[in-house]
Amino acid sequence: MRNNRIRNIFKGNKIINNNEISYQIARTFRRVNKSIMSKLKEEFSAFGITGPQGMLIGILMHNGELTVGEISKKMGLSISTVSGIIDRLEDNKFVERKRSKTDRRVVKVLLSSKCEKLVKSKHNIIESHLEKLIKCEDEEQLKKIMIGLETLESVINKNKEKENSK
Repeated sequence: MRNNRIRNIFKGNKIINNNEISYQIARTFRRVNKSIMSKLKEEFSAFGITGPQGMLIGILMHNGELTVGEISKKMGLSISTVSGIIDRLEDNKFVERKRSKTDRRVVKVLLSSKCEKLVKSKHNIIESHLEKLIKCEDEEQLKKIMIGLETLESVINKNKEKENSK
């Protein structure tokens, strides 16, 4: 049924219904996001960590210490939202804030040693879950997925730049 809907949006290589394709992109994006967030919630609920908190922890695990602004960009959330997430993680001793010795205005966020030990195995579980999902697909299908995601990201970034230049 979904393929028929997509065929009705395109005629050859041309989009014939912009409203419908916008709706389908948003709907598909929400379903994918919901699926990922559901898996994060499932894996981290044992520790009392929400999906966004788990995502922030994952970003710090992969990147090391970062400023709130850097985390905000990587998560695609506002600085105030990220600060709130960090506050709750800090209250639970999962992250620490560290002031720069050279510039006291700069505050870096890093994982606590407690968090590194506790959560590392959980992030490996999520990554291995995603690996299992994509292992089922052939290389050509994975390339299409990556090209589609990179194209979507590029379109979003171009529109952000246009809005920021106004």
